[in-house]
Amino acid sequence: MAKTYSALIIDDSGEVRIILTRYFKNLGFETIDTAEDGRAGLDKARSTKPDIVILDGIMPELDGIKALPEIKKESPNTVVVICSSLSDKSKVMAFKNAGADFYILKPFDRERFEEVINQAIEILASRPGSAS
Repeated sequence: MAKTYSALIIDDSGEVRIILTRYFKNLGFETIDTAEDGRAGLDKARSTKPDIVILDGIMPELDGIKALPEIKKESPNTVVVICSSLSDKSKVMAFKNAGADFYILKPFDRERFEEVINQAIEILASRPGSAS
């Protein structure tokens, strides 16, 4: 990874935030922020403008389906990966229609996570003005 990308993990599970932070570090990310709910995550997304956001679908305060359009409105080039246990097709489509770039079903494995993040990096690198 030539350019350094930033990530924001928004999940109400402290364990998930720790695991995903470790995964991002293994992929070479240096800037990794976390938030414990949708409202705090939206505030961090507004202030840090991360390249990639991992967003849990079900959280207190502000859930993923409500936070997602706000994140995309503030920073349309941010790649948003929904990471949720919701497997109902209508829920998945609702996230896609709200602007999600990827959807990972929990529980997931490290290989699947890295595959999705590498695809997200490819999207970011291909955008005009990207320093690769």
